[in-house]
Amino acid sequence: MIFRRKPKVLIGVPTYAGKNYCLTEFIEGLWLLNTDGFDVRVLVVDNTDDGGKNAEYIEELSGFTAHHLDCSKAKYVNQRLEWSHNYLREAALKMNADYLFHIESDLVLPPNALHELYVTNEQIVSGCYALNTGASRFPIPHDGGDMLKRHAARGYIMLSPTLFWRQFLKSGKQEVSIAGVGVMLIHRNVLRDVPFRSEEISDFAPDSYWSIDVNQRGYKIHVNNSVFAYHINDTGWGKELGFSTNKSITYTYG
Repeated sequence: MIFRRKPKVLIGVPTYAGKNYCLTEFIEGLWLLNTDGFDVRVLVVDNTDDGGKNAEYIEELSGFTAHHLDCSKAKYVNQRLEWSHNYLREAALKMNADYLFHIESDLVLPPNALHELYVTNEQIVSGCYALNTGASRFPIPHDGGDMLKRHAARGYIMLSPTLFWRQFLKSGKQEVSIAGVGVMLIHRNVLRDVPFRSEEISDFAPDSYWSIDVNQRGYKIHVNNSVFAYHINDTGWGKELGFSTNKSITYTYG
């Protein structure tokens, strides 16, 4: 916790043109986010291969700073994500932020999400949000304390979250072994010590590797299940929108 001054927070948002289907809803959610008591800056990082047109569009529409990250030389999709996550990580460290509040651009947060995650008083704390649809939906921070010993980060195999998460999910705060960075508050100590990474031969996203790496560095990952974010894409994580390619988009300017 920080006293006698406002905690400095960078709200970092990685995105690309394929997520513009819910851009208006996402921006409205950020506008409604309660940031009272915090020194907050917002940075959107767009990795669309369009020379910066989508970043310009987002900045004009939202009023937030949007940076075009040239990922045209990336060899695979997860490398684009790795570069985007690390750009936000480095930006937070450069501005000497106390925390990076990392938010994916297809999630709408409850208005008090930042406050609730902050008072959880952990160096890594995620909100809760779901993937997939219908009965197959499961919360992304799915591996509770009883499953820690079974996860690869602790030297054991991981049980399927789609089958077993209901057995281990608890109300309030709980320690988890892995969590996505869709809604995550990360302390600068962790940012300094653990970068994001990916591997071309693996389907693991950078946040999966990051969860393993922070565990191995001795940090604990927590989730506050009271902070439930609405995942706008009700059909999964961008599959039907062609996550691996940039969708065409019509740019309109008022």
